[in-house]
Amino acid sequence: MQNRKNAAVPVRRGTLPHTGVKSTGFSLVELLIAVIVLGVLASIIASHFSILISLQRQDYSNEQRLLNQEIGMALLGFARYHTDHGTLPAPYTGGADGFFNTVCSPDCDGVFDIDGDGASDEEDEERIQALKQELRRSGINQRAINHDDRGLPRIRVYQKATGEAADIGAIAVDTPLFGRHGPQVTLHYDFGVVYTTDCPVGDDTCLETISNVTLPGDSELMVASTGDSTQNTSVFSDWQAQGDDIAPFFVSTLPLQKRMLRITAERLNRIRDRLTEYHVSAQLAAQADTTENLYPAPSSPPDPDTSAAAVSGGDCDDAWYDLSSNEVDVLFLIGLDTNQESEGEEKEYGVTAWGGGIWYCRDYNPQTLDNICNADTGSDPGAVVCRIHHAALRIHRSVSEGGAPDAENSDDNLVLAI
Repeated sequence: MQNRKNAAVPVRRGTLPHTGVKSTGFSLVELLIAVIVLGVLASIIASHFSILISLQRQDYSNEQRLLNQEIGMALLGFARYHTDHGTLPAPYTGGADGFFNTVCSPDCDGVFDIDGDGASDEEDEERIQALKQELRRSGINQRAINHDDRGLPRIRVYQKATGEAADIGAIAVDTPLFGRHGPQVTLHYDFGVVYTTDCPVGDDTCLETISNVTLPGDSELMVASTGDSTQNTSVFSDWQAQGDDIAPFFVSTLPLQKRMLRITAERLNRIRDRLTEYHVSAQLAAQADTTENLYPAPSSPPDPDTSAAAVSGGDCDDAWYDLSSNEVDVLFLIGLDTNQESEGEEKEYGVTAWGGGIWYCRDYNPQTLDNICNADTGSDPGAVVCRIHHAALRIHRSVSEGGAPDAENSDDNLVLAI
């Protein structure tokens, strides 16, 4: 028998013996699938990165909008509580540490011309402290007042519309004295804007000089009227943030000016009501046919010298008395300003809300009435209309200037007959 151990192993033609070695690597199909999967993942991740960046930018813009709003409200608080005419502070334009047209000097420590009168003095220092106080009340981080307080800080710009009469408000508007009715008066107000630029602090390449004003960022210079317009300027009503400037917050003192006008109108009405009550009471106590003037006259004992407070003319047969003067006690006689503790204390009802004097005439005789009583048409000089005495109050028509009535030009004044 043949030994099986020595038996030959048959080999098929055209085949190799199985060695047990496995192949390694990826097939072409697998590589294509992997590339497609990676492309889809990259597309998804890229879209999420884009959304993330967009959300970060939106969050930054919202943060800056809130900060600009808080700063704007602090500026309005400064105008309301720390100025005579309700005006916004002037921007800081000194250029120290690379700051131009910002809310304050660096860290609000340096004195600058905050009232816009062309000089830096002790009054400016007091008002800077007042501005810092309003900013602290708003809870604003002092480091973020003039820039965004980031690693590479971007300048925060504050613009105030430029024009004439900057000390009382560069923009003028006529409005009725009593809200929706009454004679017209002129109000002056300020308009400004706070916004964040993409201009890094100290980078002179993003600064532009417009009408002698160095302005960071891409936006135009804000002016009060078309008469103040030059190249790269925009009237306040048309101004918009441009380029990379974001989050503008506008501030206007017009609501404050109208509030002060309401206070002034209330004072005038109160004085007129009290004068009428005084006159009616005097009439009831007098004889029916009296021709005596029953409106109150200054009566400070023993014989007051009212020459400094009295101005003749302007259809007044007696004199125009300045009710804010301590030499005139008419307000005391009609029951107003009775709590005045000293002669140096300002009378509340003797002035407008801006501090301008209110003048009083106890024998107001406009030319129209005088023509009737002196006409050759048979009018009886003793007729009732010719025997009645009229009183009047007078203020400066441009009330927000805070000035006294103009004794030389009656057109500048507003007269309220009683």
